[in-house]
Amino acid sequence: MEETKAFWRGAINRGTVYRTLRQMEKNGNIKSSWDTNANGAARRIYSITDEGEAYLDLWIESLKQHQSNVEAFLGLYNRPPNRD
Repeated sequence: MEETKAFWRGAINRGTVYRTLRQMEKNGNIKSSWDTNANGAARRIYSITDEGEAYLDLWIESLKQHQSNVEAFLGLYNRPPNRD
């Protein structure tokens, strides 16, 4: 949770994070196990599955396409007006 605060630059709701993790596990994108070797209380450790990697790859390609579309739009929008 501490590392994600710096990444997202804002407040993170722990409940939302853990609900999302549970849903991702239900969907088969991640798996979890209990780490009982650490000092203190047991901690749940999450790792991405092969299905999760494939889903992430799909999202990355989708985001790249979206980025390309936004850049194309901004390129057209920022052109100087045609004065012919």
